[in-house]
Amino acid sequence: MLYRNNINNFSQITSNPTKAAALQSLYGNVNNIDLWIGLLSEDLLPGKSVGRTMHEMLKVQFEKMREGDYYFYKNDPFLPNNIKNEMSSVRLSDVIKRNTTLNNLQSNVFFINPCPGENGERLSKSIIIF
Repeated sequence: MLYRNNINNFSQITSNPTKAAALQSLYGNVNNIDLWIGLLSEDLLPGKSVGRTMHEMLKVQFEKMREGDYYFYKNDPFLPNNIKNEMSSVRLSDVIKRNTTLNNLQSNVFFINPCPGENGERLSKSIIIF
């Protein structure tokens, strides 16, 4: 885990006492936990689908891939800045709309909008679509 301080107990990974107890029962010591299980057990960051450690891992990986990609549009020394700025505002939903007959898409196509639940109440979380 990407913590500055050592993790000494499972309650530092998850605030869910049932989950922390299950991890304690299975692994005994926080140093024995599998990376993937630890990543999935972390409390989710507000508005995110992952916890702090996985968020940092993905962020670093994608930043390195972007910075190392010779063909990434922002790395092109010959592309004018006004074009780069215009391209930065394009969303995946824009690309889908331009290349398909779909036109009723939300701007963030990676998440679905909450839909009404039973008795008209709204569901509290969006889910990620793979």
